[in-house]
Amino acid sequence: MSNAIYSNARAKAKEKQLLSKEALIRISEMDLDDAVKAVVDSGFGGGVSIKNPIEFEKLIREEYSELFSFLKETSPVTELADFFMLKNDYHNALALIRSKYLKTEAEQIKTADGKYSFNYLKERIMADDYSAFTVNMANALSKIDLMFVEKRANGENTDTLMKQALYKDLKNLSEKIPAVKEIFSFTADVVNIGISLRFKDYVQAKTRYVVGGTFKEQDLAFICKESGEAVIQKYSFNKLSGVIKSAIESFNRSLPLTDAEKLSDDYALTYLYKNRYNVNGIYPYLLYIYYKLAEIKNIRIILVGKINGISESQIKSMLRFCYE
Repeated sequence: MSNAIYSNARAKAKEKQLLSKEALIRISEMDLDDAVKAVVDSGFGGGVSIKNPIEFEKLIREEYSELFSFLKETSPVTELADFFMLKNDYHNALALIRSKYLKTEAEQIKTADGKYSFNYLKERIMADDYSAFTVNMANALSKIDLMFVEKRANGENTDTLMKQALYKDLKNLSEKIPAVKEIFSFTADVVNIGISLRFKDYVQAKTRYVVGGTFKEQDLAFICKESGEAVIQKYSFNKLSGVIKSAIESFNRSLPLTDAEKLSDDYALTYLYKNRYNVNGIYPYLLYIYYKLAEIKNIRIILVGKINGISESQIKSMLRFCYE
């Protein structure tokens, strides 16, 4: 663990290696092969070579691995590194427990190692030994075991259990870091807004509720039961008003809530960007971390878009707030 001054300085130096908004726009205008070449030539992926554009996830995993190594080495708060790595652990753990019962190849959908290596997770999960994990993860895995044994498991209920456990852990970790707590709270609220709009049934929405945000279960009930106009009016002066309006507009047009998700992702960087000159605490450090996370997401958006034939204009509209 490092002190804040050292961590901020290291992060500020790393910013120079980030892909700028201009560079990302240029890449989004290339054809698939040229886009992949430009990404690799920029240093993204740490020199990992790929033979086919569809192997780009190897580059993504390498970037996550490098970021997590940086966090482990420089994080001024132990909980901070765990906060960012835990999502990957949950992703890999879910892939592995499904693999245990469905005999699928978890390796094909794994992401970069988080706090635990993929092999360590595999060894423990296949042996039904969850003692090294957080209480929330262990409980979720044990419940999923039972669901598979009773033949009640499916993609949605196993995903819900792990997501709820993840958010409990993230909430506990964020309590130690005020700036992260603010960002995480917004993210949790957006998740719950999406849940309430998707199901429009409070009983179902309640079983999928995640902790950590300002929205309580009564907010879910209101969004589920009332019209979109009433919901927009009620929360018109809330910091989530833009997300709520965007989500309802998408829902009414039977579209995925991608615009609301973009606003959620962008909130972290706009919040930190406003505090970029605040040298107290770890704002400069957090700004770099979220810049890097946005860069990774933007590269995935561009390459997935290219592979699936999405137009340049649509790809550009989906890009997240990034380093300039």
